[in-house]
Amino acid sequence: MKIHTSAKVSAPHRHEKGAVLIITMLITGIIGFCLASYLTLVSVQNRSTMRSQTWNASIPVVEAGIEEALSHLNVNGETNISADGWQSAGGRIYRMRRQMGESYYVVDIDVTTTNNPVVHSEGFVPAPLASSQASAFIAQVGATPASSAYLSRKVRVTAVRDFVFVKGMVAKGQIDMNGNNIATDSFDSSNPSYSTSGQYDPAKRKDKGDVATNSGLVNSLNVGNADILGHVSTGPGGTVAVGANGLIGDARFMTDATYRGQHDADRNGIQDGWSSDDMNVNFADVKIPFTGGYYTPSGGSITQRVVNVTLSTNNSASYPSGSNIGVVTNTTSTTTASRPGSGTYIGSVTTNYGSVTTPSYPSTPTFRSPITTNTTVTTTSAYPASHVGKVTTNTTSTTSDAPPPAGTYVGSVTTKFQNGKTIYTFNKITSYTYNTVSGFTYSDVVSYTYNAISGYGAIVQNYSTNTTVTVYDYILKDGDYQLSSLSGKTYVAGNARLYVTGNVSMSGQDKIDIAPNNSSLSLYVGGASASLGGQGVVNEGGKAENFYYYGLPTNTSLSLSGNAGFTGVIYAPSASLTLNGGGNNYTDFSGASVTKTVTMNGHFKFHYDESLARAGLARGYIVTSWGEE
Repeated sequence: MKIHTSAKVSAPHRHEKGAVLIITMLITGIIGFCLASYLTLVSVQNRSTMRSQTWNASIPVVEAGIEEALSHLNVNGETNISADGWQSAGGRIYRMRRQMGESYYVVDIDVTTTNNPVVHSEGFVPAPLASSQASAFIAQVGATPASSAYLSRKVRVTAVRDFVFVKGMVAKGQIDMNGNNIATDSFDSSNPSYSTSGQYDPAKRKDKGDVATNSGLVNSLNVGNADILGHVSTGPGGTVAVGANGLIGDARFMTDATYRGQHDADRNGIQDGWSSDDMNVNFADVKIPFTGGYYTPSGGSITQRVVNVTLSTNNSASYPSGSNIGVVTNTTSTTTASRPGSGTYIGSVTTNYGSVTTPSYPSTPTFRSPITTNTTVTTTSAYPASHVGKVTTNTTSTTSDAPPPAGTYVGSVTTKFQNGKTIYTFNKITSYTYNTVSGFTYSDVVSYTYNAISGYGAIVQNYSTNTTVTVYDYILKDGDYQLSSLSGKTYVAGNARLYVTGNVSMSGQDKIDIAPNNSSLSLYVGGASASLGGQGVVNEGGKAENFYYYGLPTNTSLSLSGNAGFTGVIYAPSASLTLNGGGNNYTDFSGASVTKTVTMNGHFKFHYDESLARAGLARGYIVTSWGEE
């Protein structure tokens, strides 16, 4: 047997082994490249998944910042926003940073716009990788190690203060307006255009006297013959009953019968768009205002000095000098042929025009066109040298045996031979008739009418002081007070809270007298019934916000009666409110109310103070918009 050595392998065999080796290396490279690509794809996908999970994980952190900001607002409001460690970030922006394990948030509250705070919350969570590819998502935070990378997400939330009295009269159950001459409207005590010295003025009323109930029953709102200058609302499925003379709508709808008939004659007294059934509001129960640290009020005498100011007028022919608060200029309506001199009249001068006729054409600059030319009919034997219009030639038929001279006749001359001679017949000119100018008629100044100064009256203030001493059963100043029941006379000379654990019964000469100069009373009633009759509540400050009535869940009945006007705010969601009688003037009820039910008798006029929707009782802050930044 003969064995061949490698040195003796032929050239073709060497080429075959080289080709196999190259193919093997190429296949191995391709497999390795595919494996590396797959691993890279898996790695990128895993990194993306981790980033997505981390990105989503930032939302709870952001929400935690928003919740803290809203809780801070609900506890401290906007006036004490710097409490509890919140730091100023410039202007009216306050900031809080809170750690949550490895994550944290930075939240700002911007209270630049009152009652509409804006919250910016940014949540930071650790990034899964700290690489150059993640740089677009990484935020380095100075309070953390420089090597730590974070993903951040920011949300902007706008909030609004949730005021309770956004409508005038609100009830959880039925509202029955079964009296006569009942009406509602609104005013704004904070706007002089819609109030006078902060009080209701019928000449400045508005149409926001809204009435609403949560009830969804049929006829849950019985308007009867009342005039509701505002919107009405019921709960879902509820209906509004309107009497033959009842009206609901704006001022024009109330006063213009033609407009009302054309607008919606089929609506039975309700203007289109002024009624809805979407009322569904939760009213929280009133809680006991305090459990300790209160006083038991006592009585005493209050001396009140009232300065009466009257005005008198001292008249004189010349302008007065000396001390006075004003001068009245007395005037008399006067008409003269000539224009009055400066300083002898007040106001404007009326120029009176009349018809004037003159023989010559007017040359004064005061006349008014057109000018009428007056004429007279004239007849002369000779042709006129001047005339107006055409000239009429008068003739008479004449027969002559001699021909007429030229210019003495009009028309042709007729000849005929008669009795041996020639006869001439023609129209002989006898005279001329024409119009001559007799004058010109036009409109010109005839007199001047003005308020001539007849004298002056100096207005002088006269002062007198009337002092009264009233004995009160209770005198309240700044602080908290508690009683088991309330009747008699109460005087409030400060900002007081009074908690009555039992009933309130005011009748006859009983009253709650709230002094002016920003004194106020918050009355909390825990008894089953409260009656504010007689003189009721005398709110001398004239602002509804000076008196708040709070009915606890045990307070189920509240009545206002008598002829005294009521100015205040009622929040008694468990009480049935009865309005009896009505005041002697148009300020029967000024303010707002929230109760369980309402029954109106008599001739009550209800005036809603719109300022309570911006500065009255509030439930806190609610979110109105949410957007990612």
